[in-house]
Amino acid sequence: MAENSNPNRKPGIGKRGNVERNAKVFHVVQRTMMKLPLLESDQVFDYWQYHFRICCIEENISILCFTVMTNHIHAIIYTEDYRSIGRAFRRLNTGLSQFISNKLIKDSDYTKMFPEAEEFRLFSSSPRLFPIEGTIPLFIDTRYLFDNPKHHGASNTGLYYRHSNFMTLYKGEYERKDLRLFYDLYNMYPGQVMKTISKGQKEFIEALTEISRNLDRHKENLVFKVNPDKDWTSSAENVRDGYKLFDIQ
Repeated sequence: MAENSNPNRKPGIGKRGNVERNAKVFHVVQRTMMKLPLLESDQVFDYWQYHFRICCIEENISILCFTVMTNHIHAIIYTEDYRSIGRAFRRLNTGLSQFISNKLIKDSDYTKMFPEAEEFRLFSSSPRLFPIEGTIPLFIDTRYLFDNPKHHGASNTGLYYRHSNFMTLYKGEYERKDLRLFYDLYNMYPGQVMKTISKGQKEFIEALTEISRNLDRHKENLVFKVNPDKDWTSSAENVRDGYKLFDIQ
């Protein structure tokens, strides 16, 4: 894919720690060490999902959607302070690393890769944050998460992929306190969003075109920006690195 072929994708947090400080909605990505399939079991997912929700509640982060693949995680979240994301994931990943070390690494073939003398690290880096700068980019990223299981051959459709919250959204089983926020961001309720992103490519583009016509740009800025009067600025890695991170070639 060409470097600038998607105008909705801006680079997120970089190796030097740069991040879009004016953003409230982020696409979070994290990969395991050596891309090992350490996240594939239901047991690991159940642990991750439960503690992810707890950590986000403690940091006042709203979860929009997520999918956990065998060796990487995607989540789209909302927060008034991007620094809360780092705090939440540090606590989450510390516990998850210990859980996987005890349940999967100990007494397995993985011990050859992780000698006892070295500290076990589950993830290859800190969570990477990509700002989402409006409703249309939000739909595009949500569809990316929805299609990720199919892209990796894990499921024919994201709706029935167990290691995600898409079926929960489809059924409308959403925290009441966050339902208003969800509607403000997508201009739709969860079930309607799932029906929209599961459309064919042509129908999906047509739906986005219609959504775009009806957007209130001022309201959009209020919801997506910390400072609605300030322009977006990104000073991190180049766009090509961002695409590589999402496995988009």
